[in-house]
Amino acid sequence: MNIIIFGCGISAEKIIRVINKLNVKIIAYADNNLDKVGSRINDTPVISPSEIKGKDFDYIIIGSIYFEEIREQLLNIGIPEERILEYYKYQNFISLRTKLDEYVRNISEYDCLITGMSYAKYGIDLKELKRESFNFALNSQDLFHDYSIVKYLSNRKLLTNINTIIIGLAYYSLEFELIKSREKYLVTRYHPINADLKSNTDYYRKYMNLRTAYADDTFINKVPYLQTVFGTLLEHDYLEKIDDFEDQYIKADNVQWERKELALRHSNKDYPETVEKNVHILERYLNLLKEEAIKPIIVIFPQHKDYTAYFSKTMREDFTSHLERLNATHPFELIDLFDSELVSERDFFDVHHLNHDGAIKVTQLINNRL
Repeated sequence: MNIIIFGCGISAEKIIRVINKLNVKIIAYADNNLDKVGSRINDTPVISPSEIKGKDFDYIIIGSIYFEEIREQLLNIGIPEERILEYYKYQNFISLRTKLDEYVRNISEYDCLITGMSYAKYGIDLKELKRESFNFALNSQDLFHDYSIVKYLSNRKLLTNINTIIIGLAYYSLEFELIKSREKYLVTRYHPINADLKSNTDYYRKYMNLRTAYADDTFINKVPYLQTVFGTLLEHDYLEKIDDFEDQYIKADNVQWERKELALRHSNKDYPETVEKNVHILERYLNLLKEEAIKPIIVIFPQHKDYTAYFSKTMREDFTSHLERLNATHPFELIDLFDSELVSERDFFDVHHLNHDGAIKVTQLINNRL
C-alpha cells in the first residue's frame, strides 16, 4: 500500500516509527511549510499539498495535531474523504477507552495508579517502579479529569487492590483547565466516563458542545473502520510504541530559547477562578483517596534549569501555599523535583518532557518513598 504522510514534525515522526514496513511504502511527505518542500526525508520527497493529486496513493495519514485544518485543506483540493486518515484524532478518541479496558482486564495485578498530564505519562518507568502500577496520565490532562477517572473507578468498585496513587502535577496545574485551553479538543477522549460527569451541568454542556464539534456521529461511526485500517498500516503494538522515546534526547540548536519561552508562557496565567476550582477538585480527590484508604503521593516532575530560571516565582509560591494548606487537613506525601539536579540535558526528549533515562532516574527516587 502506498501512503503519504502529511507533516514533517515530531508528530509525523512518531507515526513513521510505527509504520508496518511489510505492508506499507511511504511515497511522499506533504507539508505546508515551503522551506521543507523539495527536501527529502530518508530519501523520500517532501511535496507541497498541491502536488498530492498527482501521486498514486491509497491513503494520506495526517501526522499533525492540526488534523481538523489539514483535513479541510485536503477536502478542498479534491482528496476523497475515505483516503484521509486523521491519526491523532483517532488515537485521542480511543486513548482512555483503551486504558480502561486494559486496566479492568488485568485489575488484580495492580496496587498503584498514576494520574496527571504528560509529565506523569512520560516521567515514570513502570518497569522500574517497584509497585505494580497502571498509568492513567494523558497529555494535557487536568486535575478535574484526574479526579473524574479515579471517581469513575471508585463508583464501580475498581479500586479494591489499590493502596497508592501518584498524582503528577506541574506548578501551573492549578491554573490549567483543559476544557478552556487550546487543547480543548482532547476532551473527546473522556466519552467512556461521560455518564458520571452529567451531574456537573456546566462542564457537561461544554463537553457535549466540544464533542459535537470535534467527534461528531460521522467520526464516531468511522472509528471501527479506522481501527481496521490502522491495524494494517501500522505495527500491531503501535499504541504502545508510538510514544516510546527510548534514549532519544533533544539536540535542537534553539532549545535554550524554547525552554525560556515555554516557561514564560506557562507563567503567564492568572485565572483565580480556575485556581479556586482546582483547589476544591484536589481537595475532593484527596478526600476520595482517604475514603478508599489509598495513600496519595504528589509528584512535581523535574524541569531543565533553562526552564526553571524563567518560571514565575509568584506562581510557584502560590501553588506551594495551596498545597501546604491542603496537606494540613488532607495529608499526602510530596516529592518536589521541579529544580532538582537529578536530571541532565540528555534526560529530555523534547523541551520539557523526560526521556527513558530521565524517567528511570525519577522512578528510582520515587521507589525510595514507596
